[in-house]
Amino acid sequence: MSGAYYLLTKQEPVFFVAYWPSRLSRSRLALPPPALGELRGKEPCRWDLRTMFPVATGNRETCLRVGEAALALASRAGGVVIDTYGIPVDRPGDLLPR
Repeated sequence: MSGAYYLLTKQEPVFFVAYWPSRLSRSRLALPPPALGELRGKEPCRWDLRTMFPVATGNRETCLRVGEAALALASRAGGVVIDTYGIPVDRPGDLLPR
């Protein structure tokens, strides 16, 4: 897809980051979540940050590192971090399993 790209990290834990331009964020398959509020209507671009470790079974350090990476990416891009349910995340610990 034109304008989309992905990156892989070399250091552990390995991250896969995919970028989707704003026109793709309006796809019926991947609409922005309602929890974004006003941002949803602005046709945001989207970065997906993934790792091979499921949050539910990953260790605390890995979960925190994923959260830190997501927040750093959002800060650099002027965006927000949301969890898998579309709820905004403000700190790495918000992504830890409960």
